[in-house]
Amino acid sequence: EKPGGSPCAMEVQVTTLAGDCLTFRCKRWTLRDLKDAIKRATGIRMREQRLISGAQEMHEDELLTDGLQLTLIRRPLEQVRILEDLEDRDAKRVLQKVPEQYRADREVML
Repeated sequence: EKPGGSPCAMEVQVTTLAGDCLTFRCKRWTLRDLKDAIKRATGIRMREQRLISGAQEMHEDELLTDGLQLTLIRRPLEQVRILEDLEDRDAKRVLQKVPEQYRADREVML
């Protein structure tokens, strides 16, 4: 915190594969909060967003740090549908039909 008790804002930069750069100033956010801000700024649904730091995909419960630079990658629509089906239906039946290429995806399988 700054002297006087006001919280310091931190800055997070998100770059798309198209080269667009979005800058967000926030106080204490999780990745879920950032995804919501990206949705409001771009219209890209949270479920479609994958945020990468270095070579690692970040997970929604992670806290952001000041100066963080992320890359935004959009999930294929087929994968988004699978994730939505997992929320709405019997997971065992959905997972039996998941194409092999998505079985290695942590978010789909966990």
